[in-house]
Amino acid sequence: VDNDFPYYIEPHIKHMICWYKKGTLDSIISKLGKKNIVTYWENLSHNKSVKDINHIHIFISKLK
Repeated sequence: VDNDFPYYIEPHIKHMICWYKKGTLDSIISKLGKKNIVTYWENLSHNKSVKDINHIHIFISKLK
């Protein structure tokens, strides 16, 4: 999903949040297509706004 509170980034980069179940992250990243992903990460526990649900930040290039 689109991040409701995106970081300040370049206009051609989309900031999304991906909520996932344990063990499914590699499959999700593969389906998104790594060539479009600029970067992604999971915050450390003390930086998570929702600590009990696994989620990553994904930055996708809108350029083709």
